[in-house]
Amino acid sequence: MLLVGVVPVIFIGTILYYDKINSETNALEQRLTSLSQIGSNNIHRWIDEKITSLESIANNDLFVSNVKKLSHFSADSKSSFDARYVLEKETNSAMYDFEWIDELIIYDVAGNVIFYTDLQPPIVEHQNNSYFFNSINGQSSIGQIIPSTEPLFLDDGNYATGVPTMFVSVPINGDVGIEGILVARINLSNIASGFTDPLYGIEEFESYIINSEGIVVSPSPNHAFYSNFLEDTLSDNSLQNDLTLLFDRAKNNGHAHTLKGYDHHDGKKVLGSIYQIPNTDWFYVLEIDKNSAFQSINYLQIILISTISLIVIAIVWISTLFSSSLSTPIIKIQEAAKKISTGEREFIVPSSGDKEIVDLGKSLNNMLKSLLDSEHKIRNAEKKYRSLYEDAPEMYRTVDNDGKLVNCNKAYCEKLGYSKEEIIGKSLFDFVPDSHKESMNEIFSSWKRMGDVRNREIILKRKDGTVFPALLSATSVMDDGGNVIGANTLIRDMSDLYNAQKEIEELRLKRLSVVGELTARIAHDLRNPLSVIKNSVEILRLTYEEKTDSSQKEQWERLERGIYRITHQVDDVLDYIRAPPLKIEENSLSVIIQDTIERIQIPDSINIHPPTNDVIIPCDAEKLEVVFVNLIMNAIQAFEGKAGDVTINIEDNYDNGKSVLVQVIDNGPGIPNELIEKIFDPLFTTRQIGTGLGLPSCKNIVERHEGKITVSTDSNQGTTFSVILPKQNEKFLTSEI
Repeated sequence: MLLVGVVPVIFIGTILYYDKINSETNALEQRLTSLSQIGSNNIHRWIDEKITSLESIANNDLFVSNVKKLSHFSADSKSSFDARYVLEKETNSAMYDFEWIDELIIYDVAGNVIFYTDLQPPIVEHQNNSYFFNSINGQSSIGQIIPSTEPLFLDDGNYATGVPTMFVSVPINGDVGIEGILVARINLSNIASGFTDPLYGIEEFESYIINSEGIVVSPSPNHAFYSNFLEDTLSDNSLQNDLTLLFDRAKNNGHAHTLKGYDHHDGKKVLGSIYQIPNTDWFYVLEIDKNSAFQSINYLQIILISTISLIVIAIVWISTLFSSSLSTPIIKIQEAAKKISTGEREFIVPSSGDKEIVDLGKSLNNMLKSLLDSEHKIRNAEKKYRSLYEDAPEMYRTVDNDGKLVNCNKAYCEKLGYSKEEIIGKSLFDFVPDSHKESMNEIFSSWKRMGDVRNREIILKRKDGTVFPALLSATSVMDDGGNVIGANTLIRDMSDLYNAQKEIEELRLKRLSVVGELTARIAHDLRNPLSVIKNSVEILRLTYEEKTDSSQKEQWERLERGIYRITHQVDDVLDYIRAPPLKIEENSLSVIIQDTIERIQIPDSINIHPPTNDVIIPCDAEKLEVVFVNLIMNAIQAFEGKAGDVTINIEDNYDNGKSVLVQVIDNGPGIPNELIEKIFDPLFTTRQIGTGLGLPSCKNIVERHEGKITVSTDSNQGTTFSVILPKQNEKFLTSEI
């Protein structure tokens, strides 16, 4: 019993101990890497600042102009002398402002030295180095860090050889190109100040720079300049391979570090982190004394071990003290807990012994009662849910994030003709015909993107291969963590509704057909006497033309307008009712539109803008003229005598080149929103003299061409009628041509 109580404490304490130690170790590792990266970036920024300063010198207008003179005039000319004098002043001023510059050299683009600040000509042949070639190509570049062979002036006022220096070259850019190359030797004796600042607060550390060969190229207290990093660092040759592997990892990956540590040359164990300096083949090395770095972790280990030990001792002492008095009631409570864990609920936990044990027994009994109530509620809720889901008249299904069905109700199985076992595990796309899988995929993608979909029309396929229309809505299912694990989908069979709509539409069309036949007969019967009246009026007018005064002429004109109006309305009726075969030929849309405009009597206040381009399509030119006459006349009548513009556009490559789009656009008052859905309905008109068949006739003609006509309008902004016609159509080629 004692061991049972102690072991969990030791186990939990051990887990907490290792978790805390690992957390602190990871924090140390992250800090070591972060500090070496900061040092690397600071050096990179230090170099960039030097290059930027040199570029400001090289691109100074006075500097550039005098370099150009030295490059183009002979050395003994007055212009060359004047240019050299100006450059001496400029370079002296620059070297005074930037104390880190030890020497400046100017080359022409051919690689000839034309100016230098030192007393002697330059010894190093910079023309043969990569950084010089980079500057010839217009790019500022740096060379390797090397020890100086001649004495250089140091910050302490002394001169010394072997000072770390670096050559930087920048192009001297003129108006028409590169006029020369400025090469500067930079004294790196104080580069340490550029990267030790972020490390303050860490005791016993060292940082320095090495190149890709492992050579130390920056000042360091414990590493000789230009010494070998690997040989200088290790005191034990047996560790040479480990450090070499660390350096190789840094060269391959850009950075590497070790918490294992290695022996420093002074005998101390250090942690190392190597980070490549951006845009160079140099590496920043940070070494921290291992004992100092792990000091806080070691303290933490002692504290945690001591704490766990004290807790274990306390538990052993308390357990020993109370074990005799608590063992029996605890065993009873333990047996009750086992019964609860196995699902047994119909019993009472015995309560005897000390007050705490009695209270514990009462608490367990209360818990048992609460568990029974909760389980009862859960079972009832689950039963209701399953009843709502399983017995719902609508189709329900549940899918996972991959579209696999994990559940469905009876209605879903019955509608599709499958058993539940056949459905579970299948993809939702297995119940959609091939022609509608793309649409189903779009709905599924919308759900994954938006979280739900509402009232989307789909087609489902039964087991026997028949299909039926349905309306789909889906909402996401979440797990306890709030993650989407699938979707609950409600599907409604729309077959009955669609069939009812179809029957209503067929009935409406049947009634309209009867009315149409009667109307066509009446219109045809009116046409013959109307022609007689028209001809008789024309003969009478010509006969008595010389004997009529202005008042009588006005009466004749009113009579002719009335005849024209009746004739136009009869033609509208016959054009809508009759549907003779289309005479499909290759026709020019531009010509059709132009012929249409010539047929119309256009008021002086209206400006017609025909299309400027053309396209040839298979169509019935006479029928399309009827369409465009109606659309243009509607646009003109919309102005109600006011001035306006009607523009006709043709778009050739509509719908990826499959169709042609013709738009009739006016800047009139627009169509009210409440009327926009009715304008294509037969017999609907807002004018007293209209038949309400003009736009329905247009829609009929366009659809017979396998096209589409739509309208868009904006209050006080005008109306646009869009006619979409196919460029090619197999129906025309096989049945109507």
